[in-house]
Amino acid sequence: MTPSVLSNPAAEIISPNDEGSVARTIRKIWRFNIHEDMLGNNKLHLYGALAAAGIVWLFATPKLAFLFDPLDTNSVHIFHMMPQINLNNEFGPIATILLWLALFRFAFLVAVGIADIVFHKRATGKPFAWKGMVNTSMANIMMWLFGFLFIGVSPYFEQFMAYYMTLLRGVPQIVDVNGPLAVIVACLIGDFCFYWSHRLTHNMRLLWNLGHINHHRHENLTQFHFAAEPDVLALKASKGITLFMLPLMSALFTSDLVGVGWFLVAVLLIDIWIDPSHSPVLYKLEQKYKALRMMRLVFVTVAVHYTHHSSEPRHNKKTGCNFGARFTVWDRLFGTYTEPDEEVPQTGLFGKHADYCYNPIRFLLLPYVRFYKELRFNHVRHWPKILFGSVFYSPPVKARMSH
Repeated sequence: MTPSVLSNPAAEIISPNDEGSVARTIRKIWRFNIHEDMLGNNKLHLYGALAAAGIVWLFATPKLAFLFDPLDTNSVHIFHMMPQINLNNEFGPIATILLWLALFRFAFLVAVGIADIVFHKRATGKPFAWKGMVNTSMANIMMWLFGFLFIGVSPYFEQFMAYYMTLLRGVPQIVDVNGPLAVIVACLIGDFCFYWSHRLTHNMRLLWNLGHINHHRHENLTQFHFAAEPDVLALKASKGITLFMLPLMSALFTSDLVGVGWFLVAVLLIDIWIDPSHSPVLYKLEQKYKALRMMRLVFVTVAVHYTHHSSEPRHNKKTGCNFGARFTVWDRLFGTYTEPDEEVPQTGLFGKHADYCYNPIRFLLLPYVRFYKELRFNHVRHWPKILFGSVFYSPPVKARMSH
């Protein structure tokens, strides 16, 4: 995460001097915030809002898409950042087990989300943030709609990637691996690419402010409170340089998964356990049992990734910590690993003026308005640093708003 570089917490999209009913309406919408009593005064509104938030959360999580993949493509998502496995005849009865585990993955994710609601106060000492759940869910569905703004750019980007993939066909393969080793290599390569892509989103102003910042925005992080990132271009942590690095590194290796079925079952079980990485309930459960804590020697467990979201200064090295998706090896190797505390840490953004935005419209658009104002009121010579500089860079003329 990055410290706040702006001193004024006001979040204005329209000048108070502007006239007209349209300007006043926009200003009113922009300043609106969801309040707890708005949900609590009418139980019907509360339950309706929570039901809608839960449904939106289901559609926002990529696990819902993975749930139907076996039906459409006869393939299963085994491990994060690893290509899906085609369940051909060579897998035999193990294919059925993998299919059932894929269904269990989704059920487990939902169960953990419910546990976060029921046991949140026991795990964190704080009541569950209902307004945050509603706000984040609304922001997530708006994020999906917001992606349509980039449809005009997507065909050109897809053509560029197709050309890039054509070039990669000429890359010589330097290593031939098979069996369980092939799975391990594929997982490590995917996680290595994710590590650097994720770390870049925490270091470049453009990627942080227009993409990844929303994922770190909630003070009371749970499975129902983490916001999705714009699934466009390179604004998502799992994309970025991964779009170029992963195909290149994968082209250097050939892999054969024949006879590796039971190993895939073990890998999938591990992925299922560590995937709900924003759960304070699983954080506390992990801290209770030494065997679960020992997994940190190799894997990015729930507590390890939850610490990545911590706003505690001791948990952050420059722009963050624990950038890996599934393995701690890269964070340990490159000096960004931080061991989780005994207690669940405070999450969110740095700085007392950080705007946690209980308004889905402002939540989504505020960083874009900020960039617009920075570009508008600063000389063009400052634009490269405004866009591509470090997150610690502060332009000469600051936008009068927080994050």
